[in-house]
Amino acid sequence: MIKLIFYLLIFVLLFVLFFTPTRNYLNNLIHRNLVDDIEIETIGKTSGYNPRVEEIQRILKNAGFGQERVDGILGPTTRRAIAEFQRQKGLKPTGLIDHLTLLALNREEERMKLITANATDASSSLNPQLPPLKSTFVSAGPATNETSDSFASKEKPDIKSIQQALKNAGFYKGKIDGKIGPKTRLAIKAFQKNNGLKVDGVVGSKTWHKLKRYLIETN
Repeated sequence: MIKLIFYLLIFVLLFVLFFTPTRNYLNNLIHRNLVDDIEIETIGKTSGYNPRVEEIQRILKNAGFGQERVDGILGPTTRRAIAEFQRQKGLKPTGLIDHLTLLALNREEERMKLITANATDASSSLNPQLPPLKSTFVSAGPATNETSDSFASKEKPDIKSIQQALKNAGFYKGKIDGKIGPKTRLAIKAFQKNNGLKVDGVVGSKTWHKLKRYLIETN
């Protein structure tokens, strides 16, 4: 009887020592495989380059979640960024992409687009379209700075020439329509800044002196 009790105790001890960890390991392995399957079902392959991973990385980076590289590869940095995003959104911080995480990422992308659109609208309302460029030229007097530069009548460039020169220089991508709109004005300012000129959006003689070279080079 004593031996039987002894053997039972040994069996229970072995069961606790070996079977429980094994069972936990198998459960964890099965759970991990299920989670991996869910991630593959959600975004496709998780090894190597995946364009959907690249989109997720771009969203994380734009949202400020510590994602520096956008290479389409699910590495440790991306996993940490995903986990941080999940934590902030009240999701379980697994670092894996499931359906709920992907939905939250898509909502975050839409939120950022809305913020950008609202900021653009606000900027447009604060900066209405300026009057045509030709009205800003000074017709007489010596040139002292960019805003007071004057042209002889034969030297005044038309708006289409300005737009074409800006396009040739790589600063303007709009239509050559002969109108000074916000895009043309921004292109002029970008050109002035790049060339060390006074950034006022006005094509005076100094700006035109540098700008017209791009028009001549294409003729």
